[in-house]
Amino acid sequence: MLKAFFMRFFLLTTLVVGLSSCNSAGFEVSDFKVLENYSTKLNDTLFRIEADLSDAVLKGVEIPSKKQTANGYFNFSFKVKNNSSDIKKYYYKIFYENSSYKFNDTTDFASENFYGSWTNGVYTFKATKILFPGEEV
Repeated sequence: MLKAFFMRFFLLTTLVVGLSSCNSAGFEVSDFKVLENYSTKLNDTLFRIEADLSDAVLKGVEIPSKKQTANGYFNFSFKVKNNSSDIKKYYYKIFYENSSYKFNDTTDFASENFYGSWTNGVYTFKATKILFPGEEV
């Protein structure tokens, strides 16, 4: 049985590009695209994602499953440009919110509404390559 989930991907893509640059004028993020390999977009920020529960008893709930996308992951992309005069490396992490069962934003548990994008435990943030002034990746 499939259960519908509503996922809102937040541009809380806190492209925590702030680890190496505290000045927001020092970088520019553009062309942010989420769920490039999944197409059930309801509007600009809301997607309808069906949960594949066929192996949930043995593996738990995995969204997406390998039956839903070729690699079992959601793909995203963005560009970041180094607008500073220094050579920089930027760090990022994508956060998402499942709005179908979220806590009210004013409660103590509101921070539990957001989930990080890497589940393998190796990464906390991912890094871009080293960017020279004016370079975009």
